[in-house]
Amino acid sequence: MLGFPARAPIEVIEDELGILDVRAASLHDAFFGQGYLVARDRLFQNDMEHRRDRGRMAEAFGPRFVAADRAARLFHYRGDIDAELAALPPDVLECARGYVAGVNARIDELAADPAQLPLEYGILGIVPLHWDVRDLVQGRGTGMGDTDDEIRRAQLAARGLLYADQLIAPLRPARSFTVPDVLDVASVSEADLGLLDPATRPTPFDVVQEAMLDPEQRGIDRFALGSNAWTIAPSRSATGRPILTNGPHLGIGRFSPRHMVHLIAPGLDVIGAGGPGQPGIIQGHADRFAFGRTNFHIDQTDLFILRTKEGDPDRYWHKGAWKPFEIFEDEIAVKGAPAAALLRRWDCGIEADSAAALLFEMVMLALSSDFRDGIVPEGAKDLIPSVNLSEMLRILAAPDRRLGDDPMAARDAMIDRALVAGWNRAVVLGGPDPKRWKWGDFHRVTIAHPLASNPAIAAAFPRIEGGRSGGDGTTPMARGFNARRGSMYRMARASCSSPTSAPGTTAGSCCCPASRPTRARRATATFIPNGSRATCSRFGSARRRSIATPPNG
Repeated sequence: MLGFPARAPIEVIEDELGILDVRAASLHDAFFGQGYLVARDRLFQNDMEHRRDRGRMAEAFGPRFVAADRAARLFHYRGDIDAELAALPPDVLECARGYVAGVNARIDELAADPAQLPLEYGILGIVPLHWDVRDLVQGRGTGMGDTDDEIRRAQLAARGLLYADQLIAPLRPARSFTVPDVLDVASVSEADLGLLDPATRPTPFDVVQEAMLDPEQRGIDRFALGSNAWTIAPSRSATGRPILTNGPHLGIGRFSPRHMVHLIAPGLDVIGAGGPGQPGIIQGHADRFAFGRTNFHIDQTDLFILRTKEGDPDRYWHKGAWKPFEIFEDEIAVKGAPAAALLRRWDCGIEADSAAALLFEMVMLALSSDFRDGIVPEGAKDLIPSVNLSEMLRILAAPDRRLGDDPMAARDAMIDRALVAGWNRAVVLGGPDPKRWKWGDFHRVTIAHPLASNPAIAAAFPRIEGGRSGGDGTTPMARGFNARRGSMYRMARASCSSPTSAPGTTAGSCCCPASRPTRARRATATFIPNGSRATCSRFGSARRRSIATPPNG
């Protein structure tokens, strides 16, 4: 029994095959049961598709998905949604509202007991989104249609070979193409797809391996991926009743595209499979008839190429006049934004106790690597293992075509990726709470004998741990950082205000008056980092002691 905000008790029976019977006193409650059970069985699947359609992937997975979110939101229906809903038959609207209420009831149930959440949520550190019935109207998706076919046809037309399109995508019923006189087909390219080009948008996850034929064979079958359906007359069936056979030709290897349920309510008795996240049944049968669904390739979209006004790209030419584009401003939440916020408040001091300094160092490591991979020619990558910092900053401040066709967008995406990567690395080093991060915990000095790789030398001359330090390789406290180990290995030579060593002192000893040698003993000192300052520390001994320094100081 489901006792959530349904209007009356709902009975659910699940058989040994996992087929669900939902018995309710109203249409609203029958679909409430369906929504609840889909969320119970397929919550993560529903949530990912819901996020994709709503344009809210970046807030869960970072800046790599901003382009996809922007595309999804540009296709949202922006009319009067309430008027659209009011135009639906009342019973249809009640079914939709019941379904959404059922999904949200399960989400609320899990919020009260997060331990029941699917494992993916804990691993990814996210929570499921609530639904609104308006979402069923607003989201339309960018994966519809055959817009890329229009590009191919224009390119074939430019070569005088438009008739050959029949070989790859025959139109049924057949019709001839007409090319508008004002269209310069030779200028049409994949770039005209803009955000419709799937290549410009990331998929939700890495490509999922599906059970499929080899790539060459799959290419041959590209336009044979439709579905099939046929009927058998009563006179030809063993039962004397008609039979509908429906093969949807759906891929194997991803989320299961169907969820089976039997819905029973006054005026409703239907069993079959629906799409998770979609109210109702797509393929199945009622008490008196069966129904199916087929897919096939058709020419169902047209690509319009607009001419924008020179000097005023916010206007386009339409029906003999320049018209303004409608502009909608929206804000995309991006995972990793806490990194930007932390750095925005930072005073740029590379201090040992600074959390922002740790984050900055990790971000710069990621940014430098990404920049190098993107801008160094392939033929030179083996000879240019790193990039000059000042040159990188100069190019990022005024990006050019070396970053791609849209240098500004490429630069911004690169910085976004670095923020996320830097944040993730800081979490690995310092833990999930940035309040506990301290750059000095990982920026440490170790002084060792140059021949310390020899065990006997290492035993005779133990390493000196210099402790925590501020600064980095671009400050007066220059020192290298091993990002894999989180500690410092570059040694430092003693320094002081006098450019010469006092007689009798060793290389690397401090020449400050307080540490000059006396007749009773001689003293040497090492350089102990302390934020942006250095202090001379004396080491007294009955015999002369020296501190080895590396050849490069």
